[in-house]
Amino acid sequence: MPRHTGYVGSGAFVKYLGKVAGEMGWRSAVEYPACAPHEVLINAAFVGRAVTILYPCDEVRLAPEVIADAKVTHPTVSSGDGRESVSDAYGWQAVVDRYNQALAPGPDAAAFSYGGEAAEQGQLVCEVRDADRLIDPLAGRRPPEHGRLGDGA
Repeated sequence: MPRHTGYVGSGAFVKYLGKVAGEMGWRSAVEYPACAPHEVLINAAFVGRAVTILYPCDEVRLAPEVIADAKVTHPTVSSGDGRESVSDAYGWQAVVDRYNQALAPGPDAAAFSYGGEAAEQGQLVCEVRDADRLIDPLAGRRPPEHGRLGDGA
């Protein structure tokens, strides 16, 4: 989503294209827990905009939990013949709650700096944690309002 946030804020992305295609199902086991809540946030980012968001799912090749998460994170679903219906499973908060968990402790990692030695197969997974709780689900995914500091609101 960060690649699109500047456009979302101005409406230009939707104004000129009107359609968004996303697909998270082919992510690694390390990446997927961050991608599932991202799908929920796509709905929040485009509220009130005339846009079609398409999330193609290969029900044969994708894991059953990926298909189940897609039905929970999207308010409507379409079948292969194009018929659209309300998703009986829609309940995005369940996906956010399931995946918004602290990361498992990794190998002895650097506390405040990164020197490259803790990367796994060229990937770096990190977590920043404190006692506060973000109340804006899109915090960190769109630019802050001009002159406003990052207070999580």
